[in-house]
Amino acid sequence: MTTTIDQRCAVWLDLLSAFAKNGMIAESMATLDDIRACHVPFNVKMLDFTLEAAVKANNVARINEVLQRYMSLPKGNSRKPLASGILPHDFVCHWSPATVSHLLQHCARTQNLEYMVILVMTAGAYGIHLTDKSLSFIVQCCSDAREPRLAWDLIQQVDQIRKLPAFIWMRVLRVCAQHDFGPALSQAWHRSVVEGKLELDHGLVAQVLLTASRAGLDGLVDKVLQCIKEPDEMILVPAMDAYIEASRYNDVFDVLSRMNELQIPPQPAILAHLTLMVSSDNDTLQSACSALLRHNKPVCSEVWNALIYATAHRKDVRMSEKLVQLMPTPTLDTYQAWLLCCVNARDVDAGKKAWSALQQETISASSICYERMIRLHLTEPTYEEAFRLLEEAKHLHLVPTRRTYASMIWTCLQCNDERWCMLLKEMREANYEPGERLREILNINTTTATPAA
Repeated sequence: MTTTIDQRCAVWLDLLSAFAKNGMIAESMATLDDIRACHVPFNVKMLDFTLEAAVKANNVARINEVLQRYMSLPKGNSRKPLASGILPHDFVCHWSPATVSHLLQHCARTQNLEYMVILVMTAGAYGIHLTDKSLSFIVQCCSDAREPRLAWDLIQQVDQIRKLPAFIWMRVLRVCAQHDFGPALSQAWHRSVVEGKLELDHGLVAQVLLTASRAGLDGLVDKVLQCIKEPDEMILVPAMDAYIEASRYNDVFDVLSRMNELQIPPQPAILAHLTLMVSSDNDTLQSACSALLRHNKPVCSEVWNALIYATAHRKDVRMSEKLVQLMPTPTLDTYQAWLLCCVNARDVDAGKKAWSALQQETISASSICYERMIRLHLTEPTYEEAFRLLEEAKHLHLVPTRRTYASMIWTCLQCNDERWCMLLKEMREANYEPGERLREILNINTTTATPAA
C-alpha cells in the first residue's frame, strides 16, 4: 500500500510535534533530513515545530540553523511588510505567530530584552499576530530585566488592537507590583481582578498594597482591602502607610484599631511616619488629633504617644495636655512626650503641671523625664530646682542623661556659676562626651579654671 505525500506530511508533523514538546532537537533535525531526502519541500509548520524543539533544548546554534531554513520556503507564501522593519525581509517574511512565540520564549529564557523588542517591532511591521503565549513571554522577559514600564507599554499597545484576557493583565499586575511601578497598578488591577474575576495570592496582594502605598494610590488601597476577608500585618501596614500619606486619619485609626484587635503592635517606623506627617503643619495636627479623639474603637497607647510627640514638634501644649487627659492608659512614654512638648514651647507652668500629673501616677519617672524637667527649670531666672531634681534622680539611682549635664554646664557657664566644674567631673565619670559646641566653650574656660578634684 502506497502513501500519498499528504499522508507522509501528516506523519512527519506528528513526529515533529512530539519532538518539539520534549525539546528533542537532534530527532527533529533528522526528521527534516528525511523530508528533504524525499524531495518534499518544508512548510512553516514543520519549521515551527523544529524551532520549538531547539528553543526548549536551549540550543542557539540549532535555533540559528532553523531560522536560516525559513528563507528557503516558497516565495509565494511570504508576508508583505506593512511598515519598515529592522530585520531583513527575506529573513522574516515567512514567519508565523508560532515562530515569533518560540523566539520570544527564547528571549524570556535568556533575558534578552533587546532582541525581544526587535521581535515585537518585527511582528508589528509584518502584521504577525502576537498570541497570548507570546505576550506572557514578553511580560516575563520584562520582569526579569526589571522593566515593568516596558511590559505595560507593550501590553497596552496590543490591548488597543484586541482586548487581552485577564491572565495577561494579572501578569502585568504582578511584574509592576514586584518592581514598584505604580502607574500600571490601577488598570492592571481592574482588568484582572474586577473584570476578570481572578483570585490573587496573599503575597501578590501584599506587594500590590506596598507599591500602591508608595505611589500614593490610596483609592486602589481601598479596593484591595475590600477583597480581603482576613487581613494580617502584611496587608494592614502598607494600607495604613497609604492612608497616612493621604492624610486620611479616620482610615488610619480604623486600620490601627484592627491591628489592635489582632494584637499586632505597630512598628516603630510606622509610628515615626505617623508623627512626621501629623506634625507637618498645624491644620494637619488638628485634623489627626480630632480624628483620634472621636474614634470609637481602641488603639494602643503607642498611637496616642505618636500624636503627643507630634504636638511636641508643633509646640502645641494645649493639645498635648488634652490628649494625655483623654488617653485611656497613659504610659511613661506619654509623660516623656508631654514634657518634651513643654520644653519645646518653653512653658514652665505646663511642665510643672505635667510633672505633677506624673507624680500622681503609679509610673516612676525616668532619667529622660528628669532631664526634660531640669531643662525647663534652667530657663528660669533662679534654677536651683534643676540642681535639686538632679540630686533627686541620683538618689533614685537613675543615671542622668548626657543632655542633662550638657544643659546644666552650659547654663552655669553662661551665668558664671562655678558649679559647672562639678558637673563636668560627673559628666566625665559617666563616660559622656561633652560635644563639639560645649567642648569649644570649655576650652576657653579651662584656661582660667580647673575642675575640682
